[in-house]
Amino acid sequence: MSDHAPVASQHDTAQRYGAGAPSYEQEDQLAAIRVKVICSVTRLTAQCIATPGKIDRGWMTAERALYVTRMVELLGIVETIHDDGLHGSAVEQIIDLCLAAGDVAEAKRLVPKVRSDLARDRIMARYQLRSSLDPGAAGFDL
Repeated sequence: MSDHAPVASQHDTAQRYGAGAPSYEQEDQLAAIRVKVICSVTRLTAQCIATPGKIDRGWMTAERALYVTRMVELLGIVETIHDDGLHGSAVEQIIDLCLAAGDVAEAKRLVPKVRSDLARDRIMARYQLRSSLDPGAAGFDL
């Protein structure tokens, strides 16, 4: 007979302490972290795309395909975030990635998708974007 008690599984421990499935808050936080990590990892790819004359055409094609794949993944993740603040922060990171890739059109397309007015205003100020309602402001047109 062993002197050691059996080790409880994570499932047993979670049930014992009342922890069940992750809450929406936890899921939102995990999704926001995934967006941050994917954007960080994809930044070099974005920078390569923004400097087309400096890399081999075949490599550029591969980098562009990777960027598109990651963007599709990021946009899918960001749609699962319920919290408006986390959603806005995640979209801001994706916009930053778009601008690093020179993909201004995609960045502009994403701004109106931000649910929080505060986050949207912060993004517009950070990237010097302007609304079509304010034709005298400097920056990119939306």
